[in-house]
This record gives sequence, structure tokens and C-alpha cells, in this order.
Amino acid sequence: MTDCLHPMFFLCVFLFEVFFLFFFEKKIWGTYFTPLNFLSLPYTLVTLVAIVYSYASLGVPDFYFPSLIVWMVGLFFFFIPSLFFSFANKNKEFLFQICVGKKDDNYRLLTVIALVCIAISMSRIHSVVSLSGMSFGSDEFSEEYEVKGVLAHLSVLMSAIFAYMVYKADARHKFAYIVILLALVGMYAVGVKSWIIAPFLIGYFARIVSGKTTFSFKSVLLPVLACILIFVLSYFILMVVSGKSELSSVWFTFVTNHFIDYLSGGALALSLDIKAGILEPEMTEALFTPVINIFNFVFGGEYLSSLNPIFLSIGDLGETNVRTFMGTIWVYSQNIFSYAIIVNVFGTFFYLLYSYLRFSSNIFMLLANCGNFTFLALGFFDFYWLTLGAYEIILILLLLYLMSRLSLRNVFKIKKE
Repeated sequence: MTDCLHPMFFLCVFLFEVFFLFFFEKKIWGTYFTPLNFLSLPYTLVTLVAIVYSYASLGVPDFYFPSLIVWMVGLFFFFIPSLFFSFANKNKEFLFQICVGKKDDNYRLLTVIALVCIAISMSRIHSVVSLSGMSFGSDEFSEEYEVKGVLAHLSVLMSAIFAYMVYKADARHKFAYIVILLALVGMYAVGVKSWIIAPFLIGYFARIVSGKTTFSFKSVLLPVLACILIFVLSYFILMVVSGKSELSSVWFTFVTNHFIDYLSGGALALSLDIKAGILEPEMTEALFTPVINIFNFVFGGEYLSSLNPIFLSIGDLGETNVRTFMGTIWVYSQNIFSYAIIVNVFGTFFYLLYSYLRFSSNIFMLLANCGNFTFLALGFFDFYWLTLGAYEIILILLLLYLMSRLSLRNVFKIKKE
């Protein structure tokens, strides 16, 4: 039936839904900064790029427009919790801008903790390099350096503090810049680009949402350029610093292709998967892998993998097994009933936390919400809640929120919008 409709019909309906919900969210919440908007707008922009690129490049499969139905339906179910929580809180004022008072919010304590984590990271880097002779940044180095157990949790803690430092960095907190630069060394040692980009975006989104950084075209362009720089620097360290390659046109072509793959791979792969009739086996449980594996660890059950086993070729851009936020939920669940429930469950979680932000002037609650905003914004790539890290960094920020509530009272002055 979908083949009888013109491809542009799907795109037009999808764009209408996105922009209708975008402005409706503003009407019911009083701001454009909502979970649904952070989810839908980046995916929309990236998908438009993917569509243009796929039809302009002979080496990339054409985008399959009916695949947009997955997101059309998903956004509708995601919007239901938004509507519910907005009505539940309609008579309460949104304390949207947050101003830090003269008495600070555990800045010194978190600086000390960050320096301890950085010292541990530097020590491990020195140990791996000196014992193995491997070059910093190479694949072999990252495999040897791979953090597990307690070190893995310290790495997530450092990511949370990194986000906090990105928010705090200003003329009054100059040492935050040093912490950020030192932390980046350990983050690049791990070699996972998304876990460098995500903490940066969490802190930067917090600056925008709180009003610390003025929302403008420049403030939107800056994180985009920063993420591109993080991406390029990752491959510079991986290939050039490690001595495996030289700066050349070949290297630039390689990095460009990988960047386009990272940017549009999820949307293109989902379109191919839908066109082929969904190639994955039913994997609904895998959508809750982190929670299930915690129980399996406690009670001795078998470890569950969340990785998509199906890699699809997107032509010159290589192969990928990511399917975007909504796409992953759909191809894993494979029926509309499960899909609707799962999208509603996650939407409820995001909007429950978001609605609480309306009445909180705490920086860590703000960062926790911006953690959700970040992983939703990265939903153009994949469903990040397949990993424990996405839950853990939010949990750490919420624990820091509780600690600050216990240790400091009346820290913030609330500036009403």
C-alpha cells in the first residue's frame, strides 16, 4: 500500500507532524526546550541531510521514504506522556532560569574528585604505554586500556563531572577549563567518540536551558562545530598520532566518509531495514538490557547482549548496525502494541523527570534532565538506553542532586522567566 503513495507524501506528513508538535510543545510547556523537541528536531535535520546525500551520491542507496512512518507513529506515542504531565502541572509556574548564588554547589569537592579520577586515568595510560609500547590512541591501545569493573564506573563518574565542569566554566571558575582538558586525555584513551560528545553536550545544553549562555544561532552552531572537532580529533589521534597514517587527502576522505556515516547511518540503515521487511530477529528484551543484566548479575543469570546482529551496507559509507532511537525500538519489538508501550514507558520517564525540573533550581537536576536531552538528541544515531552508561550518568547526577540538597540549603537564587 505504501508503494502506491508518492515518496514526498511521507516526507511532507512527517515534517508537518514534527513542526506541529514542536510549536504545540511550546504552547503547553512554555518553552521549546522539551524532551520531544530534543528528540525530533536533530533526527529531522539529519534525515534531510541523509535524503539529499543518498540521492546525490551514486555510491549510497536511496532513502526509503515509507520508513518515516516508524518515527511518525513513535513521536505520537512519545507525545502522550508530554500532554499528560503538562496538564498535571498546568497551574504551576516554570522556574526555568537558574542563577548560581554566591555560595557554590560542591564545585571544590567535585574538582578534587575529578583530579583523583584524572590521576588514576593518567597512571593507567602511563602503565599501558610503558608496559606494552603501544602508541596512545591506537586501536590496540584502546583495547588494552579498556576500563572494566570499578574503573568503568569511575569513567562514568568522570563523564558526569566533565558535564558539570562544562556548565561551570567561566571567569569565576577558570580551573574548570583545566579539568576539562585533562579529562579529555582519559576520555580519548577509551576511544569511544559518543562518550566524549555526550558529556560535552550535557553541560552545554545546561548552559543554554538555564540561560547562562544566550540562545542564538551562534550558540547553536558552536556545539555542532565542537562535536565535529571532537570527531575529527578522535581520528587524528587514532590514525596520525599513533603513526598509522599521515595527514593527506586520503585521510581527509576517510574521516569525511566516517563522519557522514555517523551522522546519517542510522536513518539510512533504518530505511534499508524497513524496505527489506526487517531483518532482525525479535529482541524486545534487549531494549531493557541494562536493567535485565543487573538482575542477572545479582541472581546469576546469563548476560544479555543488546547489540544489533544485522549490519547493513550503506554503500560507500560502509556498514552499520544502528537504527536510530525509534527505529531500534521498532525493529527490536516488531509489533505495534509492544512499540507503543515501550515508547510510552520511556516518554513517561523523560517527562516525569522533566516536569520535576519545573520546580527545582538545582544544577544537578538540570544536568540530569540535559543528560536525557542529550541522549534523545543523539537519537538520530541510535537508542542509547541499550547501554548501562546512559542510565548510570543520569543516576550519578541525581545522586549529586540529593547530596547537594543534604549538604547545602538555599544555594540558588531563582530568577523567574
